[in-house]
Amino acid sequence: MDIIAIEKQLVDWESEKIYGHDDPSMQYTKDGFIIQIYKPFSCRTGYTIAAWGPDGLVVKLPVPYSFEQLVANTRVCGVCGVIGEMVRLEFARRVCPACRKALRGYEMSLDIYLYIEGVVHVADSIPVRVDGGISELSRAQWDELYPGIEPVVIPGHETSCVYSDNITHNLNYMAREAGIYMELWRPEEIGIELAGQLVKPLMAGYFLLNTEPDRFRKFNPENGWGTYEVLVEFVKGYLAACAAYPEATVRVSR
Repeated sequence: MDIIAIEKQLVDWESEKIYGHDDPSMQYTKDGFIIQIYKPFSCRTGYTIAAWGPDGLVVKLPVPYSFEQLVANTRVCGVCGVIGEMVRLEFARRVCPACRKALRGYEMSLDIYLYIEGVVHVADSIPVRVDGGISELSRAQWDELYPGIEPVVIPGHETSCVYSDNITHNLNYMAREAGIYMELWRPEEIGIELAGQLVKPLMAGYFLLNTEPDRFRKFNPENGWGTYEVLVEFVKGYLAACAAYPEATVRVSR
């Protein structure tokens, strides 16, 4: 796909920088459609493009590009290619009802991991579900919160994973508004392999989230599963881990 050629055809779209600093990556909007183009910058070596329809679902970009075909592709299943009425799967996949029925049960949360060479020792932990994510408690924290109740304890072990976290897919719209959707959900599609490559974009997104809270609270899920505060803490923890382990390999499961 010739991304540069596509961008040249977006002259009648409204445009703005995704990050608002030296990074040349751009976001284009027209009639509710959004196209994001990630360009070579710092550790990012290539071009990546993604598009969403007015319904917030991913749209396949037509080749050769035309806006008319882009609109038509909102009726094309992203899995089997059938044409018709589409529904949502997971956070933003555009699928037909048959594919959603077949794939239901595979959609969970976004899980992120940082791996290093060698191993580290992980202490005993107690996993608990909180606001659409999983947090880990120490035994002292558990006993303070739930006195007299025995927890399920994950035994300490050695691993090459130095950091992991997860967050509900319900917060992907908020992340996209903060300009860090691709970095969080699809880092491999924009050339991100190492944690150090995430530091600058996550720092920019974290700053934006903290300076304009009302802008982002509008994206709180109606079902209450996941909140603005959850995303802020998720990004804060992930950013700190990326800064601490810049050479760690980034892996995600979605």
